[in-house]
Amino acid sequence: MNFRCFKGSCLSLVILLVLSTIFNCSLANAQAGAITLKCEHLKSPMGVDEPHPRLSWQINDRKPGAAQSAYTVVVSKDSARLTSGAGTVWNSGKVRSAACLITYKGRTLEPFTRYYWKVRTWDRNGVLMTDSKPAYFETGMIDMGNWTGAWISDGGSISKLQAPYSRKTFKTVKRIRSARAYIAVAGLYSFSNIPFDRTGSKARDARFFSF
Repeated sequence: MNFRCFKGSCLSLVILLVLSTIFNCSLANAQAGAITLKCEHLKSPMGVDEPHPRLSWQINDRKPGAAQSAYTVVVSKDSARLTSGAGTVWNSGKVRSAACLITYKGRTLEPFTRYYWKVRTWDRNGVLMTDSKPAYFETGMIDMGNWTGAWISDGGSISKLQAPYSRKTFKTVKRIRSARAYIAVAGLYSFSNIPFDRTGSKARDARFFSF
């Protein structure tokens, strides 16, 4: 009786281990592909001023000796078209290479524009892996000629000890869905009564000086 229980326990354990192995292998194969997509070594950056930004990714493949044999990068201004595989800005085509860091070689990037991109990869045996999840990067001015702001100054000298304080109140005539504020200032600045996210964590990058 005890022997039968021990035998039954062993059989159950073997079945559990086999099922677990099959499940893990299936999960690994289903998720194999490009992950951790970055532009200029940053995840979903904003304010990219590089006309030919670097795009990178990592390969998630748990098979022994796993390696990438080819890739395709698709970039689009429309996230919906990107999902369908239509690259409106750049489609690298299938490139036979193990490289996971490349340079964008598509159409000229427009300033102040969000671009969506994804990566398709093939494993070392030439088997197509799962497409990456879409990522994005957003361009900045790219060129100083795109700067349309006007400098504001009190006209004082840098030797003046009193710190100038400038402010501006405005109202919007339409409901804002999304907006970007590009600010160049020597010192502190803040938005009052407007929730916003900074592209960086620094509030004061340089000492005060007169422009």
